[in-house]
Parts: sequence; C-alpha cells; structure tokens
Amino acid sequence: RVFIVGGHFVDKLTEAIQAYDQPDDIQVIEQTGAQYGTACPLLAAQSVLQGDRFVYTMGDHLLSAEDLRQMQQSTLYPLVAVTEHDEPQRYGVVEYNDDQTLARIVEKPDQPKSHDINVGLYALTPDIFPLLKKLKPSVRGELEITDAINDLAQHHPVRTVRLQHPWMDLGRPEDIVALESFLKNR
Repeated sequence: RVFIVGGHFVDKLTEAIQAYDQPDDIQVIEQTGAQYGTACPLLAAQSVLQGDRFVYTMGDHLLSAEDLRQMQQSTLYPLVAVTEHDEPQRYGVVEYNDDQTLARIVEKPDQPKSHDINVGLYALTPDIFPLLKKLKPSVRGELEITDAINDLAQHHPVRTVRLQHPWMDLGRPEDIVALESFLKNR
C-alpha cells in the first residue's frame, strides 16, 4: 500500500495519481492544520499506519526502487537510510554510537563529525507517534522528523542502512538541473 500525503494542491495530486493504471493501490491523504515540517505528513497518516511497520520518505528525493525495497525488509529495529556526501554540512549528519547504532542526526553542522548523511528515508513502527505528538517547533518553526528520530534513538536502538544506489535531493532549483543531467546519462 502507498499513502501520499499532500497539503496545498491536494486535488491536483489526487488527479495525477488517478491517471495511473492501479490508483486503488495509492491513497492520497490531505494534510491539514497550521503546522509545517517533515513530521506533519506522518501525523496526518497516523490513523492508516496504526499497528503496521512502514517506510517513510520525502517527496523531493530521488531514490531507487531497490533501496526502497531494502527498507521494507523485516527488522526489529527502526532504520534510517544514509549515504556518504562530499558536503555533509548541507544535510543532517549522522553520528554513531560505539555499536554503530544511530546516536543522533545533527542538522547542517558547521563542523560535521562524518560524511554520512540522513537521506530522509526511514523504516518505522507506530512507536514513533507518541514522540511526534510531543515535538516542539524547531528554530525554523517546523515539526522535524529528525527530532523524533533523535528522541527514539535515546530509548531504542536505531540502525542505519547504507543506500546502494544513487540518491538525489531535489529541494533546490539547481537540483532539478542536476536531475535532468543524471537522467540523460542513464
């Protein structure tokens, strides 16, 4: 099952999804409310995710189907996907405990402790929802999924999974140009 959470222009999103051959496999959920941030889509989808382990990612990332399938593999632990990046200070940098579980994700640090970054792909269980509900807005005024993941990592082992295929962040206009170049060379 695939759930896509949308806010602004959710009607256009629904129309686009219905153009696919199997629109019944995809459900659009409207995100309402005055709060923003990467945790808000999960809060909007909470009622359909109860009791199930699920994979969560952002809509502005290019990921391979193989990496998405890898995140679906059964495990007792929450998972955070990581990749190495030459400019880790642009992203959430992953810091590890001695046993290589996640210690924390540090957003855009001036002095990154590693080149491993959080790619915004997670395998989670409903255990995350109580942590999401107690989130306070970040300095950007948003409810951040990484704050909930960091809280989870303090109470439960969170494992990391290294991506095996290319990943691209598409959050800036110049990223679209890089995506076009990447796709032309495939």
